[in-house]
Amino acid sequence: MMIPFEENTHSSTTDIDTAVNEQDTYDVVVVGGGINGVSMLLEACSRGLKSLLIQSDDLAEGASANPTALVGGNLRQLEDFCFADVKSNFDELAIAQQRAPHLVRPIPVLPLNNPEARSRSRLRTGIYVYNKLTNKKLKYKIAIAPQLELLRDPSDFLGIQFTECLTKQARMIIAIAQQATLRGAKILPHHKVTSATRGKKLWQLGTCAKSTNENSLISARWLINCSGCFTNTFLDQTLHVKTRAKARVLVSGQLFIKAKQAWRTAAMMQLGDKSLVSASPFGDQICIEPIVAEDESEEAKDTAIEQVIEQWNRYFKQQLTRDNITHCRWSLTASSDSLNESPKEITECLLDLNNPGNAAPLLSLFGLDTVKHRRFAEQGLDILEVFTDSPKIKYETESTLPGGHFPGGDIHAFTQELELAHPYIEKTLIQRWVRTYGSQTTKLLSEVRKLDDLGEHIGQGLYEAEVEYLVNNEWVCDAQSILWRRTYLGMKFSDEQITRLEARF
Repeated sequence: MMIPFEENTHSSTTDIDTAVNEQDTYDVVVVGGGINGVSMLLEACSRGLKSLLIQSDDLAEGASANPTALVGGNLRQLEDFCFADVKSNFDELAIAQQRAPHLVRPIPVLPLNNPEARSRSRLRTGIYVYNKLTNKKLKYKIAIAPQLELLRDPSDFLGIQFTECLTKQARMIIAIAQQATLRGAKILPHHKVTSATRGKKLWQLGTCAKSTNENSLISARWLINCSGCFTNTFLDQTLHVKTRAKARVLVSGQLFIKAKQAWRTAAMMQLGDKSLVSASPFGDQICIEPIVAEDESEEAKDTAIEQVIEQWNRYFKQQLTRDNITHCRWSLTASSDSLNESPKEITECLLDLNNPGNAAPLLSLFGLDTVKHRRFAEQGLDILEVFTDSPKIKYETESTLPGGHFPGGDIHAFTQELELAHPYIEKTLIQRWVRTYGSQTTKLLSEVRKLDDLGEHIGQGLYEAEVEYLVNNEWVCDAQSILWRRTYLGMKFSDEQITRLEARF
């Protein structure tokens, strides 16, 4: 959704239209290293624009760092009769699955009945329509009889399944960032924008490297703000720009519990307030999401968790208490507020162009869409291209991402080939690598001829060779990035193993 420019959104301008120097002058500077930021960066450099991304912390630091997410066409949009949006979501997921098949995996979902939320017939009808809108490349069904054994009452199953996708969001961000660097983009994680001065043709930005406190000046023709839940702060305190749109911060979480039986499908539960909560397999655990709290207080989070536990215990034989939760992750997610005098939440992302008096353009993205980020990036760069006299040749942004190239498109055959080539490595470890790094696993193993070549075993299948790969290829500079945003092994590591890994840095 695009907000047309209005003159009453403004910031002061200064005569700074002489670039700092050619080396530090960019066509596009993107601020924010989440899924929206890296997608904007890839789109910009794919159009031949000299592009830079600045991120104050690690890539995928915020809401994008969820270990897993179950996403689809969005059943809530279907309830609002937004059929085109649902189909568009599925089409984007099909593209994402083609770009990174190791990071996007279709999975059947079993909807569970709750007459307090929706009637059985209403939900069955909705899912029937939902299945008609699902991209045929994603459709995936299995025999559900074994899964019904997980339920206390098998009749809670509505008798109709649908397809969603399990995605690894943080890994997708890394893959998109790698693609952008291959196309000439530059990425500066752990750098903060400390100042911003706006001219008629250029932005001049002051940056500071967190590790060295080194200050630098860069110039940009276009500035793209993808700061997520920090968008308002960045606009107000650093850019000193007023916009009509605002970011609204939502608190959401994920619960992880140990699975006592194998899960081959996901399940969808309905809470009394009509909100939808999914349960999906994540290795030997189950991820329950989203857990939505009213605010950041511990009391609000506890209330949200108890509501979900109560609903879970209503449906499943495996009863759940707080003691069964192996990990709980909370994050702040940026939503959008409307531009009306009576603001209300908007679920769609908003693109806001700010260009008062023909000053250097600023494009801000409000909200988070883990499905249509590529399309919003296309729209954003289409908007900004009106400010150039020389349209650029556009590379295909639907092409396969690093790690997504599998001979014949067969991940299983690729995995088996690696297992045969490296019989001294546990199969479960190779399978984890392939599901994490895809075809880039061959790069990780390029110098490995025997188990000792992997180096020190730090713990839980993490060897020195994998750490070296992450440091050299994925902007890693600390243990937390490895444990919580690259491998998700943080849920399994002991304190001793964490200390051993931290000593590496």
